[in-house]
Amino acid sequence: MVLGFLALLIISSVSFSVLMRTERLATRSYVDVVKARNLLHLALARAMEDIDLQMTSGGLLVAPPSSVLTSTDTATGSSTNLFAGELQAERYIPPFLFPGANIAVPWIAIQDPVNNQIVGRYTFVAVDSSGFLDANVISGSGLSFGTDPRDIRYDIVPELPADFLTIRANPWMRFDTLPELAMAASGVPNSTFIYSRFPNMYLDASDEAQPRVSIGGDPADWDQASIVDALQGLVPNPTDFFGVIQDFASSSYVPLDGNYNRINARRVPMINEVVVSNTFERIDDGLGAGATIRHRAHVLVETWYPFPADPGGNFSVNIEIPSMVTGFLPGPPPVMDQPTLEPGDQSIPMAPFSYAVVTNVFVRDLVLPDWPLPSANPQVGVQLTIANIQVLAAAGAVADQAGPFQPAHFA
Repeated sequence: MVLGFLALLIISSVSFSVLMRTERLATRSYVDVVKARNLLHLALARAMEDIDLQMTSGGLLVAPPSSVLTSTDTATGSSTNLFAGELQAERYIPPFLFPGANIAVPWIAIQDPVNNQIVGRYTFVAVDSSGFLDANVISGSGLSFGTDPRDIRYDIVPELPADFLTIRANPWMRFDTLPELAMAASGVPNSTFIYSRFPNMYLDASDEAQPRVSIGGDPADWDQASIVDALQGLVPNPTDFFGVIQDFASSSYVPLDGNYNRINARRVPMINEVVVSNTFERIDDGLGAGATIRHRAHVLVETWYPFPADPGGNFSVNIEIPSMVTGFLPGPPPVMDQPTLEPGDQSIPMAPFSYAVVTNVFVRDLVLPDWPLPSANPQVGVQLTIANIQVLAAAGAVADQAGPFQPAHFA
């Protein structure tokens, strides 16, 4: 009986010892997990702080200075390419940004604040994906005043298929990861992402933080001074660039700033070439000492429409000629007056990638009672003053204009 009781005590002691050892190992493993989790959270917080510092100017958070941000501390003396051997990594980064991220980046040491011992290290690569088109939002409405991203047409984005809206509606409904979007787009896209965001501040040409300028709402109400000031140093001609984006957002074919000497973002036929010719016809009975001459000035305007789609409107050519001066040698003094436009079709035939010629004929009769019919063809001098040549949209709105011109002389 004593031996049995002793054996029971030994078994209990061994069991307790084994149990305590298991608990000790489990506790040590849990401590290691907690340490690792805390170290991971610390590394994540440090990386986020480093990114914030790289995106801070004058105490304000602004857009990132480059499309890829990385760790920059080189105190540890080592670096690693985080994407080396990671075959799936490219599916989560837009292709044109991946080369900038696929580099060796330095490790940053994490030190114990008590004894300055290194207890861990971290490194990071952050890719700026905030400036892409939001594939979950674009399209779905017609062009309005540019206040809604749904105004952006998906069918002009080459990486999206023609049936993208159908794919997005069923079965995806919403893209939560770039690989999901890649499946719908038949490849990782370069222009679209699963969200879009931009900070309230931006860096100007001097790397100073400035408040973001809004270009939403009715383009006629935009604050031109603020927008042009924000574009200084970023584009060659901020004033003209403002006019272009204002035209693009406007539903009118007419430049809102009235400047026809810059690029226009609207699809309108453009004045390409002007040719002028003159004809003279004697229209009296040929008797007596006087003569009545009918002078016609034929102004041919060639327009160019270098766009693939129809502009969706009708256009015509209008020419303003305030005066014509005609003189005959030998003959009476020159005659100056305003000609009359002969009736005719001044509309521009519209077709993608096309040229068209519209002819305006201006006519006037010159009554020369004291000029006898010469025995030979007389010399004729003409001075034609063209104020403006205009391409008119609906209701007479001026979509394009050339002029005023210097007076043209013909002999």
